[in-house]
Amino acid sequence: MTWLDFGAFLVVALSVLFAYARGVIRSLIGTAAWLVGFVVALGFAPLIGAQLPEVKEAPAVPYVIAFVLVFVLAIVAGALVAWPLRAIVRKAGMGFLDAALGATFGFVRGIAIVVAFALVAGAIGWAQRDWWQNAFLSPSLGAAALGLRPWLPHAWAERLDFSPPPKAAAGLAPRLSVSEA
Repeated sequence: MTWLDFGAFLVVALSVLFAYARGVIRSLIGTAAWLVGFVVALGFAPLIGAQLPEVKEAPAVPYVIAFVLVFVLAIVAGALVAWPLRAIVRKAGMGFLDAALGATFGFVRGIAIVVAFALVAGAIGWAQRDWWQNAFLSPSLGAAALGLRPWLPHAWAERLDFSPPPKAAAGLAPRLSVSEA
């Protein structure tokens, strides 16, 4: 097992624990708020950034400030929606069900995060590195990433490569020691 295996298990375990503690209501709304916040921030940051004072040394600063502002507002809005809903679920005596379903959601979210990492690794060449090739999970992660290929942008799907790196020919193998002349 390599650090990839340990990292994947850690990501999934932490996602399960956090989602169990938060419950499915807060976890779903929180994740949706992050996704919606990102998309809305991408759309509105240029409009809001144009209203902010310009910084000559760094022209991207107003855009970044606007992006962060919209993103944070979306997360706060999600929290304001989730808080009363979770209170209603607890008062109805369904706290354990909320937590158990939260753990299930956390497991699925953790797997999605690890597979997203595999998509990046396969596209940028990390899948040919030793730490990937020697990992216990690499065949499963590679298969999962390749299974998503039909839904990826064409340029990204074409870059996915989980094949092992070519081996050096026996006569051309690099020497590990210097021989004396």
